[in-house]
Amino acid sequence: MNKQLKNKELQNIKKVWSKIEYVLNNKSWNKYGTEYLKQQRSEARNHIGFKPDSVRHGLTITEESKFFAVLRISEYLYSNNSPSLTSFMHTNKSVFMAYALADEFRKELKDILSIEEAEHYSKLDYCEFAKVF
Repeated sequence: MNKQLKNKELQNIKKVWSKIEYVLNNKSWNKYGTEYLKQQRSEARNHIGFKPDSVRHGLTITEESKFFAVLRISEYLYSNNSPSLTSFMHTNKSVFMAYALADEFRKELKDILSIEEAEHYSKLDYCEFAKVF
């Protein structure tokens, strides 16, 4: 992946996340979109904290958070898969929240993401996005 393609994909992810967040924040009294992104940010900060100082990272915390937010919702939106309850203690909690959001707001999220788009986002490689150009 070159720098131009990475930037284009990141712009698309940001647009899609904005639409998803709007829907999730306006379906009840809870701001599910904001809550989910905060959870993603916390996990991204923890993840980057393990990176040695000598290793450069090609994404900001916000970019990484939105990347994983869209990726995880895309993974569960059109599939019948669910995260294993036995892995709850050893998995990022955002995986379970993404599943719950995709399950509860399936109709609304399908209006935003087509099956082709969801498949595209769920196949994106984090390592390619984290590269520094």
